[in-house]
Amino acid sequence: MHGLIRVASLLLCELVQSKTWYVSSKAGEGGDGSQEKPFQRISPGAALAMPGDTVLVAGGIYRERVAPARSGLENAPITYIAAPGEEVIITASEILKWAPSPDQGGSFVTPLDDSLFDTLDGTPTGKLYNPFLDPMQPNSGCHAISTGQVYVDDMPLAEIDLADLHKCGSNPYKPNGCFSVNAADKTLHARWPKEYNGTMPASVEVTVRSRVFAPHKRGLQYIVVQGFIIEKAANQWIANFWFPQNYHYAQSGALGTRSGYRWTVRNNTIRQAKTIGFDWGMEGGYAGHPVDNEGTNQSDPKVHGDHTVEFNIFERNEVSGVQGYGANGAFRYNLIQDNGGLGCGGAENAAFKSHGYNGTFEGNVFRRNSVGLPIWFDGAGGAVHFTRNVIMVDTHHDVQAVFLELGAGPVMADNNILVGPGFGSSAGVVAQDHSGANFGHNLIVDFNGPAVDLHGLTGRSNSPMKDWWLGGNMLLSGGQGPWLHIHGRKVFAGKDAIRNETAQHNLVTGGDPDVPPNQPGGLNITVSPNQKANALPARHKNCSVQKAAAIIVKTVIQEGNQETADACADACESNPACCAGEFEPPKQAGWKAHCFLLSNITMQPDPSAHTSAIICTPNCSAPVPPPGPSSSFTIVIDRDEMSLSMQGGAVLRKTACDLGGPGGDRDFTGAKRSGPTCVPGPLGKLSAGERRNVSLWPTGGSWQ
Repeated sequence: MHGLIRVASLLLCELVQSKTWYVSSKAGEGGDGSQEKPFQRISPGAALAMPGDTVLVAGGIYRERVAPARSGLENAPITYIAAPGEEVIITASEILKWAPSPDQGGSFVTPLDDSLFDTLDGTPTGKLYNPFLDPMQPNSGCHAISTGQVYVDDMPLAEIDLADLHKCGSNPYKPNGCFSVNAADKTLHARWPKEYNGTMPASVEVTVRSRVFAPHKRGLQYIVVQGFIIEKAANQWIANFWFPQNYHYAQSGALGTRSGYRWTVRNNTIRQAKTIGFDWGMEGGYAGHPVDNEGTNQSDPKVHGDHTVEFNIFERNEVSGVQGYGANGAFRYNLIQDNGGLGCGGAENAAFKSHGYNGTFEGNVFRRNSVGLPIWFDGAGGAVHFTRNVIMVDTHHDVQAVFLELGAGPVMADNNILVGPGFGSSAGVVAQDHSGANFGHNLIVDFNGPAVDLHGLTGRSNSPMKDWWLGGNMLLSGGQGPWLHIHGRKVFAGKDAIRNETAQHNLVTGGDPDVPPNQPGGLNITVSPNQKANALPARHKNCSVQKAAAIIVKTVIQEGNQETADACADACESNPACCAGEFEPPKQAGWKAHCFLLSNITMQPDPSAHTSAIICTPNCSAPVPPPGPSSSFTIVIDRDEMSLSMQGGAVLRKTACDLGGPGGDRDFTGAKRSGPTCVPGPLGKLSAGERRNVSLWPTGGSWQ
């Protein structure tokens, strides 16, 4: 039967006469979508497009919600695409007329006429959605009163109670610029930041729609969205969205697939949503409770997901870049940056949060996100290949990079680079009630907690945390605690929840692992052999040097540049007991010498000053190693230049990791691994004494 349907579908595709619908913001009204008379807005093209059609949008700003009306077909998708080389902005904001007002100590005011707003469900008789009259989800921690937003020269203003608006800009405990809503007379009031000196800013935009690009009909299939800037949605937060009674708080991104199937979302920038940039799952609710966040009570579609999301930028959304309840498919070469700031909390608080994800997660870059966690995989997902991603925790937030929760795998994580904040106690990878994860050839560095922490067992569904494998990684904990932590023994339904855990042939720093003993119960936990990168002590000179010399330098791990290189070299020259003593001629312009930080040095960061105190305590009784390559190595990560510099040491040859195996075929750069011995970590061609410099933009992406 399925074969007959497929044949019929292919025959139908052959009969489809594909058409291009043209759109231009500069066109006059009454266009017919032809190249000669394009539509002025995208929505008429979305209403008419049939399988195989293309809606081609010329450069300009389009203030509308685009709601595709129908599905494409497998071999004849409906394609929405920006004209090549042109900037096409689709926004949920409008430009209103403001007038000075003596109210609130001097403010500006604009009416919120009903004509500004659309119905949430898209029908002429539906309820108008005025985001300034839609309270932000209560008890969720969000620093907002409503879902509406005002942007002044592209920057969001803080929302404040109307009674306090006069304090804005004059009270040091209130924001510099604010807006407030008078719900009784449907007016919007604002006090601009002080630098505008009471004059009207050049650009003021007000959000009036909850979404920018999303169907009203759930379950549309084979849609392509390519090349747009999608911005400024007035959407809700989603704490506890999965309860049917919380349908109003179901996932609702500026761009959303509405439980669709096999969408392709490519080369877009999704930015400045009030809460969520993009949702690509089932929105919310339990099966058997057909509710959605537009109040239309549509049933869940029979199939959903299997999307391709690639080469996009998700940035400056005030909470999350991406959310997906039951999302799955390929998520690759996307940049997720600068999301957060609204303060919304709860169990969905992440730059990327998914429930039940399975698919390929490759070559993505996370940086400067202040929302919760960078990545949170939640729920009973399937097979995940997590490869060649770069996750840099914001330097002001003590959080883990990746959180795996309530899944059974299998997860294959290889050749990723995870960089911590350089302070605090967070771990690199944290798991709760999650099994079946394999980590090979990753670099986890600059977390002061464990590099990997199998942390929590809650007893939900008697879910264990078993069958973890760690091999050939660089697990470089920056703190004094264990580099690996595994939860103590627990028994659910007569079975050990912690069992079959293996961590072997890794290069590690930090304290000894904290794991439960194998007995009683035969837990089959193997945490050896692993090679400590600081196994050999430093060479000591002049033991009369201060017993505890403190030198202040910028954190080398975080900011590699000329200044840090010189400071490091100077510190070593003035305090030789702090260093390996192996000064080499510079192999790279600007490098004066290499400073090898070994086991007798601890980094004590000061986040407010972005510095670290290198505390050197000479160990005069330690034996002096013979001359030769250091037992340690240096790693310099430049967050601004997006580069990694790594100096190899002899210790690289001592992990005895196996050739091949998980992550052993190709390295972070995509190059084929070769050579007679296995090299731990994400760089395949790294040998003792060699410095390698690589870009942190994964190869294969369309990075700018």
